[in-house]
Parts: sequence; C-alpha cells; structure tokens
Amino acid sequence: MNGGAKGQWSSERFAVFFTPGVHKVDMNIGFYTSVYGLGLSPKDVTINSIYVDPFQNEFGPLPNSLDVFWRSAENFITNGDTLWSAS
Repeated sequence: MNGGAKGQWSSERFAVFFTPGVHKVDMNIGFYTSVYGLGLSPKDVTINSIYVDPFQNEFGPLPNSLDVFWRSAENFITNGDTLWSAS
C-alpha cells in the first residue's frame, strides 16, 4: 500500500484509519498522510509494516530525509519493519 500525495507541493491530503485488530499491510507513507489507530490504546491496533521511504523525493533517487516530511502516525504498534525518516 502506498498512501499519500506524490509531491511535497500537492494540495491532496490523506488520513488512514485502522480499527482495533491486526492489519497485515505493508504501507509506505506518502506526503500529507496521517495514519491513526482507532483503539483505546496503541496495543489495540497492530500494523505489520509502516515506513517512510527516505529515497522517495521529487528530485530523483537520492537519500534525502529532508524531503520526506508532512506525515504523521499515532496510536498503534507494529510487529514488523518500521522506518520513519524525519527532517
């Protein structure tokens, strides 16, 4: 699953909500995307893999974590790979 706007200057905005339970998704978080677990606590929602690709930018295949912002995630746990680039 690849969620979110394709460019940092896009006017698109996305929110992805996960109900309590285990969700077998592999999710690359795009620009202007927020991911939320809807449980009472983070332990109520489990996502297999969630990441922000540090090579996803508008200027070519360069490792540029300064270009991978405007994303958020909260209220869930992961049981797989998690990579979150931050500027």
